[in-house]
Amino acid sequence: MGDWNRTTRNITMDQIRPEMTEAIRTHLDSFNLGPILSDPLICIETTSTKKKKGLFGGGGDQQVINVDIVTPHWLMLVTRGDKTSSAIAHTIQFKDSHITDYKDSPSYKLIQDVGVDITGIFTGVIGLNNEQRVSMFIPLGDEPAANEFKHILFEQFNKSRL
Repeated sequence: MGDWNRTTRNITMDQIRPEMTEAIRTHLDSFNLGPILSDPLICIETTSTKKKKGLFGGGGDQQVINVDIVTPHWLMLVTRGDKTSSAIAHTIQFKDSHITDYKDSPSYKLIQDVGVDITGIFTGVIGLNNEQRVSMFIPLGDEPAANEFKHILFEQFNKSRL
């Protein structure tokens, strides 16, 4: 599984870590998104721990926590690394996205991992060269919670196409 050991579990909205809850609140307020999270279909937390490599194990975050929330029309991603100063939240509407299972991507042949690739117009995110469409990777473990998340995510994505 790439350079990370990952575990995914279902959580309730009340179980989201305080620093991540604050990032969610700030994001929703900054972009006037209102109650888009009022009807969550699933909320998961994925813990990614970097595998040791070489003498010092590499730089950067050694552990990253992701919280992902699916609603009927929106996906919220919240990330916090152990060396990061604060959590960061992103949202995207399913109608503005394209979602693929990472195992179906060309990158999977180079780095075997578990997750989902999302490309689209994220709220308040501008990519390189002022591109509106950007790509993000949602890391997942191989637990049943991750499979349930993917099922619900793809179900809502497909419904947005009808």
